Amino acid sequence: KQIANFLYENSIPCLYESISLPITTKPYAGNICTPDFYIPSWNIFIEFYGGYPSAWKKKVLKNKLYPAHKIPVLAITPAELEDLGYYLLRQGKKLGETPTAKNFRIGKWIR
Repeated sequence: KQIANFLYENSIPCLYESISLPITTKPYAGNICTPDFYIPSWNIFIEFYGGYPSAWKKKVLKNKLYPAHKIPVLAITPAELEDLGYYLLRQGKKLGETPTAKNFRIGKWIR
């Protein structure tokens, strides 16, 4: 909720859990990742890792899948919620300017 409020207060349009990324290549085929937010203007995803023990396996999997498939994701942890101006605004914009984000084609993933 804190991330959503921050994005809204800073007039950053986003989509919440509305894009699922089906993984079709081995060895991860059959997995689906649904990042928390997609920011179209930066062409990046935001993933909040809340630290819940039951979500640990999914976090480990996502941390392998995103880089392997060149998916631009900014991970936010509870500690980073204290300074979203830095961790989200500054790092998000910076990630959006990388070749990974500029070359990422969301249309390839949406079916």
